[in-house]
Amino acid sequence: MRYSLVLLFVLLVSACDEKVPDADTIVQRAYTAHGGKVVWDRISELRYEKQSTVYNADGSTRIQTLQQHHYLMRPEFSATIEWLPEGEPHRITYSNGKARKWINGVEQTDPAVQGSSAESVNAALYTVSQPFKLTDPGVQLSYEGLDTLEEGERVHVIKASYSTENENHTKNDEWWYYFDVESYLCLATMVHHGSTYSYIRNLSYDHTTDIVFNYHRKGYAVDSTRKVLYHQSEYFYRDFRLGFSGN
Repeated sequence: MRYSLVLLFVLLVSACDEKVPDADTIVQRAYTAHGGKVVWDRISELRYEKQSTVYNADGSTRIQTLQQHHYLMRPEFSATIEWLPEGEPHRITYSNGKARKWINGVEQTDPAVQGSSAESVNAALYTVSQPFKLTDPGVQLSYEGLDTLEEGERVHVIKASYSTENENHTKNDEWWYYFDVESYLCLATMVHHGSTYSYIRNLSYDHTTDIVFNYHRKGYAVDSTRKVLYHQSEYFYRDFRLGFSGN
């Protein structure tokens, strides 16, 4: 009996000593799994190709694009996105905090087009940078516990909240990141923007560079419980090329 009581006491003490996972620890482990924040912060140039298909709710194809992305990270951020829908050259550039867009070589001067072009650059950069922007200034992180995804994978859930009250944020969005409990790779994300929710599964990864990027992704329109409403999109990211600074 005395041995049983001692063993029970030891087990209780050990359980109390175990640290409850926290958002910062999970994110740092995810950074390591994806190649390391030190490596990411040394990237001075990033190029890749993005193939996108967007679907209507009835399953029909709404948009298909094949884009070439080129970012210079430092000393000042700039970007170029080019694609050729239906034979018409489209080009977006971003520098000095301003976006410009050309179609068939003609600059689009409508402020609304310039604004949406800037959003396109910011959204593309945020997506390809996952998960490395989770510790950007102003991001509010919280650990929401363990969950099980549709295919049975056990994940840590990290919530990232963004607010326009912060000068670095342009939208009031909420993101959920689902990190595998063993590998700490990002298996999925969900975003709440306005009244809608989108859920994106990362199906495979690109290992051709020092950073583990997403390769094949599928997006779904979902409700707040992550119940799938319809298949929304599919993406392939390929041909990654990185340049590094000396620092």
